[in-house]
Amino acid sequence: MKIPDRIKIILSLIPQCDVLMDVGCDHGMLGVAALQEKKVEKVVFTDISLPSLKKAEALAKQQGLEDKCRFLHGDGFCGERADCVVIAGMGGKEILKIIFNGGFLPEYMVLNPMRNADTVRRALQEKYFFQLDEKFFDKKFYDVMALKRGGDSLTETEIKYGKTNIALFGKDFIKFLHLQQSKYNKINDVAKSSEVKKNLEEIDELLSRSKNV
Repeated sequence: MKIPDRIKIILSLIPQCDVLMDVGCDHGMLGVAALQEKKVEKVVFTDISLPSLKKAEALAKQQGLEDKCRFLHGDGFCGERADCVVIAGMGGKEILKIIFNGGFLPEYMVLNPMRNADTVRRALQEKYFFQLDEKFFDKKFYDVMALKRGGDSLTETEIKYGKTNIALFGKDFIKFLHLQQSKYNKINDVAKSSEVKKNLEEIDELLSRSKNV
């Protein structure tokens, strides 16, 4: 089973635990890989799309792992509990809706918001500690977060850009900053505004800080 790089990165953040829940599981590759790597004992797959859920079920059967899996057709947690919940490939506001309507807060979560990552950080910092929160590139830029119950106190810069990005300035994050800098410079050439100027100054300051890490 060939695993895409994005899935590999998310998989690497799943802690050793008994039960994993893959919300919006799509093809089921993540949950199946977690079982194959013996990171988890069981996986609960949920998806609002029945065809997607059937794909996940077919993959688990193909890999001989169906006895370690449950497949639930529905939105979010579907009334189930797990030690770790993965929600990947959805918007940040949708992710938050699923979490706060889930009926419980899992010990661990791995999140991959496709947009509004800052909204996710702001909403979850009182309940979760951000063990990792960084930008990575796989054909485009993604955010990935590994959270543990507890709580955190993020600065406004960490909320906007990601805690690990600000601490470590990884190569993908620096690449992202340069891209943002170019974008804002082009906007600034056409229509100058205080907001664009503020963003450019912020990015310049972060790029300057990155040279000292």
